[in-house]
Amino acid sequence: MKAIRSCVTAATGAALVLSLTACGGTDEGGERTPHAALKATALKTTQQNSYRTKRWTEGFGQEPSSREELAFQRKPELDEVKHWNRSGPASASRTLRTSDAFYVMEKADAPGDKWVKMDNDPPAGARRPVDPEIKKRSEGHLPNMIGSLATAKNLEKAGEETVNGRPTTHFKGTVVPLEMEEYKGDVMSEAVRDHFASDRKMNHQVKAEIDLWIGEDDLVVKAQEVARTSEGEIRTVEEYSGYGADPKITIPRGDDVVPFVPSSR
Repeated sequence: MKAIRSCVTAATGAALVLSLTACGGTDEGGERTPHAALKATALKTTQQNSYRTKRWTEGFGQEPSSREELAFQRKPELDEVKHWNRSGPASASRTLRTSDAFYVMEKADAPGDKWVKMDNDPPAGARRPVDPEIKKRSEGHLPNMIGSLATAKNLEKAGEETVNGRPTTHFKGTVVPLEMEEYKGDVMSEAVRDHFASDRKMNHQVKAEIDLWIGEDDLVVKAQEVARTSEGEIRTVEEYSGYGADPKITIPRGDDVVPFVPSSR
């Protein structure tokens, strides 16, 4: 990525190349265009060292219904996921990832349960290198949701709405994997664009309706993605909070951790 005059910022990790709001992007009435609003939101998101997400998923994925609570921190690189599926508390699990290790607790509600520690990466040569912009997890899914919506040819402002007690502007559009590769804008880099287009096609996704509700501070309050695949519809709803606040992710230590032992079968 390269700087284009003084009004372009290269964002690491999230793989976004963003113009500042002051660099234009208004319609004839002087109001910021939907694309300019997404650029401002993507930039503001990369400036936050952390945020939290509540996620609900329903549809034809691996689990018919699940909910998750996630926390992301860029520096030092940490992310934590608490997961429940339709079975309820008995199915609860937690994962935690640092820059060099991955921890799993399969039954998070079970007293005395241990964290299983694994190395993040397989041995050298086990798989081809992944672009660091794509591989980074501590950014969360939100930057890619913003970038994906920017590729929608029918991107539009849907109105002003109050979400979770906050005034927001609602933007929406239809993301088509086959069309993502045509995107030449500055909200999502080519490497990440191609990766997510390929990923969506591998998951047999025909199209996805994405909605973002963006607050007056240019940060996303809520997002929804309804993906239509050859196997049915998958609906994901996310709510965001805690931007910039310490997520208080604690790395397991000592007796709380056991090493991963591969199965001999």
